[in-house]
Amino acid sequence: LNFTLGGFYQDGEITNQVRRMKEALEAVGLEVYAPRAGRFLAVPEAVDYRGESEETKALYGLDQKETKPFGEQLLAARRLAERGVRFIQIMHGDGAAGAWDQHSKLKEGHSNLAMQVDRPTAGLLKDLKRRGMLDETLVVWGGEFGRQPTAEYAKGTGRDHNAYGFTMWMAGGGIKGGVSYGSTDELGGAAVEN
Repeated sequence: LNFTLGGFYQDGEITNQVRRMKEALEAVGLEVYAPRAGRFLAVPEAVDYRGESEETKALYGLDQKETKPFGEQLLAARRLAERGVRFIQIMHGDGAAGAWDQHSKLKEGHSNLAMQVDRPTAGLLKDLKRRGMLDETLVVWGGEFGRQPTAEYAKGTGRDHNAYGFTMWMAGGGIKGGVSYGSTDELGGAAVEN
């Protein structure tokens, strides 16, 4: 079942998408699926931010137009984790990571995208830590590709995909912070270690 946060929670009622899922589960015997269904059916409550303090909403960037969409996703992720959901995937962009696929105007595009995710991401980590959840929650940040170290196309304003050398980072989950694993060549074109 796929949904977006916009309009998902409406006046405290379970939306049609969740209602259809609940009806399907009931048709095959909800008691068999109760543990999983209970977590999923908690989604409307998880995306109802009315109980969150203004400070917490600001921490995730919900008070700024540029950071609000991603901030809402990360706040929902924290609230879902609090309700026992064990794996949560968040995507930034158009849902297919196309927003980060900068074959042209890379500096402009990535600067804008980084601005959209920086504050909410820092807010999530801070919020998880102060709630005592960061040690048990592993946050992984990454994408499907890196970018080539050389310019692409005639005007050279973008970079092509690079599957041979790119960065991912992790925080929380009991991992040791400040550790780098592996390295690329001096240009960042390909992994040379690990």
